[in-house]
Order: sequence, then structure tokens, then C-alpha cells
Amino acid sequence: GSECKICEANNKKKFPDFLHELTNFVRYLQK
Repeated sequence: GSECKICEANNKKKFPDFLHELTNFVRYLQK
């Protein structure tokens, strides 16, 4: 995901890529 550069590395250690992308999408909608 290009929406969240800072948290990308940390999140990918914990969550599958699809969930990471979903989290980024939700954050994008909440802006």
C-alpha cells in the first residue's frame, strides 16, 4: 500500500497483505 509508508513495514509483520491494504483503505476514507 502506498497510503501508509511509515506503518507499512510494521503492519506487514503482523497482518496479511490484504488486511494491511484494507486498513489503509479505511484510513484513506476517514481522512
